[in-house]
Amino acid sequence: MASSGVFKKPIATKIIKFSNFYLAEDYHQNYSHKNPIRYKYYRWNSGRDQFLHKVWGSAITAAPDPPGDPPCKTPVTAGHFE
Repeated sequence: MASSGVFKKPIATKIIKFSNFYLAEDYHQNYSHKNPIRYKYYRWNSGRDQFLHKVWGSAITAAPDPPGDPPCKTPVTAGHFE
């Protein structure tokens, strides 16, 4: 991202050790596959895709349709962050 020339200042993200991890309820897992219409509604209204298009233009590819992607087979656990 830094070498793209899109940003005028260096990208600076502070990396800190996490303090707590909260597992999401089961209905949050693979949400985009279980609720594709609601997910598309959320995704469009979040402004994420519009922002990416504005910043990156044609350098980005469209997000895949959720039903076309295989659902995550390994749920995220607290162990992923240790």
